[in-house]
Amino acid sequence: MKLNRIVVALVAAFSFVSTSFAQNSEFRKGDVLVNVLYSLGSFDGYKMNAHPNLSVGHEDIHLNWDEKNFLQHGIGFTAEWGILDNMIHGKGAIGIGIEGGMGFGRDEQNDIFKQTAKRIHFATRGTMHYSFVPAIDTYAGFRLGICDWTDYNQSIKDSSGEWVKVFDGKFDGDFIYNFVCGARYMPVDNFGFNLELSSGRYSFVSLGVSFKF
Repeated sequence: MKLNRIVVALVAAFSFVSTSFAQNSEFRKGDVLVNVLYSLGSFDGYKMNAHPNLSVGHEDIHLNWDEKNFLQHGIGFTAEWGILDNMIHGKGAIGIGIEGGMGFGRDEQNDIFKQTAKRIHFATRGTMHYSFVPAIDTYAGFRLGICDWTDYNQSIKDSSGEWVKVFDGKFDGDFIYNFVCGARYMPVDNFGFNLELSSGRYSFVSLGVSFKF
């Protein structure tokens, strides 16, 4: 019972603070929004279908592969500037900006094959903002940019139990053109929490904090 009372008190206090201080969540012309984000996405990789009797020499390795995506964790930022406002009943605004980030991924299969990857990306973005409810800034838009695989490697455990690196290099960069949408909760005028979804495989979902200047 005591724990229930504490939870109810915390929820009531949070609701009071939110309604008391969230007075200016709308994105306006001249505003600058900076977000620091953690994201989940995927890398293009491979699945090993067979484990032949491998020797240490690379020339003796013959493998059968299928494509396989594996999870990546990323960190990044976005910076956005408001260029138009007072749209759609005075609640809409348009912003343009930039973003960048890096991602890391590792995949291990049956203790005989592992692959790791790193990537960086940089893009421009444009978004349409609209506040349906107080304290929540919702938006949708697109990003255009490039993504470069800075490192990708594969290793296989041979018959002696030693890891043999069979590939160590990088892939060609990709052109990014993704749809994005998100919501930003602003409990106070210049700080909030951000959730963003994307159609691109590099960041399906992102969570982070927002600073408005």
